[in-house]
Amino acid sequence: AHDRDLKRVNYEIGSLRDDVQTDGDASSNTDTEIDAETCKRLLVKLAGSLALLVTILLLLEQFAHDAIHDFSMQVMQKLGTKGLFLTIFLLEAMPQPLAFFPLLFIAVHAGTSRWLVFAIAGTASYCAAHAGYAVGWNARKLDSLSRLFDRLAEEYPSAVDLMNRRGALGVALACCMPLPLAVVTMLAGWAQVYYPAFSVAVLARDVKIGVLVLITLAQSGKK
Repeated sequence: AHDRDLKRVNYEIGSLRDDVQTDGDASSNTDTEIDAETCKRLLVKLAGSLALLVTILLLLEQFAHDAIHDFSMQVMQKLGTKGLFLTIFLLEAMPQPLAFFPLLFIAVHAGTSRWLVFAIAGTASYCAAHAGYAVGWNARKLDSLSRLFDRLAEEYPSAVDLMNRRGALGVALACCMPLPLAVVTMLAGWAQVYYPAFSVAVLARDVKIGVLVLITLAQSGKK
């Protein structure tokens, strides 16, 4: 009788272990499916944005090349490289929908070196990313800001989903997507993503900047 009871207990433990493993596998598969769906949705959005951008540039080059060149020269004469850096920093550091790409377009059309434009934009964006992280990290200490970050999380669920599931890798993916950088970095600070890993992850923004500079360069016809 004792042996039968022992066998029954072992069988029940084995069944319970199999059920737990099955639930874990199912949860893992669900997470993978959600990640894939999120990435697919963001990639479709990114592809659409790039297609629209190229179309607009082609139309501008075709019908307003001279006017754009003159305007770009005037803007860069007033801004200079320091003004370009500061403007891109402010646009990247604030959670707002305006993109900095028109500034890259203007700088390249004004004859600024592509490498200088890339360096300025990349450095300004990287500094803005760390500023955003600091804001998010310190905002956890203020209850009055919790509603603001709850609102950001509701408006940009894809960014939150990537960071929650993939941490710093999610930050890197979000930096390449058509999302405001400040939203990504502030939420990363709020979520307390490991800072050294975050510092490396936000370098992915340079990939996006490099692509934008190359697109602008190709459309402007410069070498």
